[in-house]
Amino acid sequence: MSPMSVFPRFRTRSAGTRRPFGRLRLAVATLSAVVLMGIPPMVPAVQASSGTWYDGVPQYSTILNCIGEYPENGASAYVGYYADTSDDLPAPNTVYYIHVVVFGLGNACSGQYVWPEIALPSNTSLAISSTNPVYCYGDGTSSPAECPQSLSTSSYNPGSYAIPSTDPSHAYTWPLPQGWNWEFQIPVISTTALSGSMLTGHVWVMDGNDSPWLTPQEGIYVFGGTPTISYPSPSTTLIGTSTATSWGHLDNHGDLGTAYFDLGTTTSYGLASDSLAITGGNGWTLSDEWTYALKPNTLYHWRVRFHDTHGVTYSGADQTFKTLAAPSLSVSLTTSYVAGASHSVTVTARNANGTTNTGYRGTIRFTSSDTKAILPPNYTFTSGDSGVHTFSLGVKLKTAGTQWVRATDTGSATNTGAKTGIVVKPGGATHLTVTLTSSYAAGAAHTVKITVKDSYGNVATGYRGTIHFTSSDSKAVLPANHTFTSGDAGVHSFSLGVKLKTVGTQWVRATDTNKATITGVKTGIHVT
Repeated sequence: MSPMSVFPRFRTRSAGTRRPFGRLRLAVATLSAVVLMGIPPMVPAVQASSGTWYDGVPQYSTILNCIGEYPENGASAYVGYYADTSDDLPAPNTVYYIHVVVFGLGNACSGQYVWPEIALPSNTSLAISSTNPVYCYGDGTSSPAECPQSLSTSSYNPGSYAIPSTDPSHAYTWPLPQGWNWEFQIPVISTTALSGSMLTGHVWVMDGNDSPWLTPQEGIYVFGGTPTISYPSPSTTLIGTSTATSWGHLDNHGDLGTAYFDLGTTTSYGLASDSLAITGGNGWTLSDEWTYALKPNTLYHWRVRFHDTHGVTYSGADQTFKTLAAPSLSVSLTTSYVAGASHSVTVTARNANGTTNTGYRGTIRFTSSDTKAILPPNYTFTSGDSGVHTFSLGVKLKTAGTQWVRATDTGSATNTGAKTGIVVKPGGATHLTVTLTSSYAAGAAHTVKITVKDSYGNVATGYRGTIHFTSSDSKAVLPANHTFTSGDAGVHSFSLGVKLKTVGTQWVRATDTNKATITGVKTGIHVT
């Protein structure tokens, strides 16, 4: 079989698609954060609107929730740069913008403050001027009074520039409440073409827990006039024991020729080489779903290569990926849960042929997609286990949705196994949340939304109780009693349902008519 015939799923996208591939990672990894906050990164005021931000993978801090004292993400941060690849921008000696974006995700008892810094790629310097100022956005709103227009070198990270607030009341840090985000846009200039030269953020998250430094990165590409080959980070995804998908980007600047994906176990490649005709355009995003018979636990080398019609070959940098080892642990666990219920879990150590490894003496650690989960502590297998151990009432999942539980050998991360597809259903209703605007004009009518939740914060979709409204405003016009139905699925909005009439600070409460402990209140409503 020829190399061409074993790669039937080689794919490409021509000019006009979003490039480089850092942007595709945003769609998977950071778009969730953007959707959560509702504020996308701002377009630099001095740059072409046809461009886009190319952002790296976000990094996250971990805190203990102030109310529930369970671990959750405290903050996330990522860095990126603004480019218009259809016009080969940024180019050497032209000003372009980089940015640092920080989101407040968690509820830390002490609150959160951030101190952002940025380390520039090689041959790149600041280009701050009255024409190209630093921009600071808080939740998408410009904050010129707090935005520094000169950046000093860092005292903490050599080679970095600090981005302090101009407000001394918080020691020149930036407050980061839950649900808030900051974006700092900084003009820079590169004197040479760059191919994946690393932009690094240093974001100190002061959260009253471990106050970590987050160090997100993204490779920057400054386009020259000759064909260039670049890669996203990571350049290979969906890695399994015998499968993987690799990605590359070719800026061919209109040059015609053939692009290749080369694969091997050394930098001599030689195992396979797939090809695709490059028929024009100025940018090709390429991917190859390797259907070559990849072996488990094996390191592979690969690259993208472009051979143009003038006989010139341009080779991208060598890339590597390692296939996963064959699983050696299996996890047996029920796939149907009610949040908060405890269930036993059995872990079996297996040989390569699938039989039980009765001599296994490793130590295993449990993890889960449910960050609130209660899991068994680390356990070392003994001779009495004979390769199988059951943890009685060992797993308690609390977050509704589809979850997984994984067991991993602490001495060999490739020795792992997981139970996936665990459907966790919400528990019974314990409280209500009342969503209502906090600023009123007396007599105005506003929509109020009631969400029924269980003790772990899941929406109690099975709730069928009746709720009654009360208010501190004796003149208030409130919605009539409402009995939840299956169509509500635990959430009901009363359109223009609340009208407060008395000036001052008021509250609105919703309470189950049969169980007074199922209640919720919106306080601090300012009626003017």
